[in-house]
Amino acid sequence: MVNYNLQLPAELVEALEELSKTTGLGRDDLVILALVNFLSEPGRISKTTGTLRVTPRNEKYLH
Repeated sequence: MVNYNLQLPAELVEALEELSKTTGLGRDDLVILALVNFLSEPGRISKTTGTLRVTPRNEKYLH
C-alpha cells in the first residue's frame, strides 16, 4: 500500500471531480493514473490478468 499526501490546486480538483463523474473512476484512481502516465512510457494492460505493465521513463523519479 502506498500512502501519499498531495495538495492539489482547486481547479485540478474540480476537473478531477468532473472526470470522475464521466468515467466512473474515483479521484484517487485518476491521480494514480496521471502519476503512472507521467512516470512511465505508455503501459499495456494485460487482457488475462488486468494488470498494468509500465516501463519507467526516467529513473530519477522512482527513488
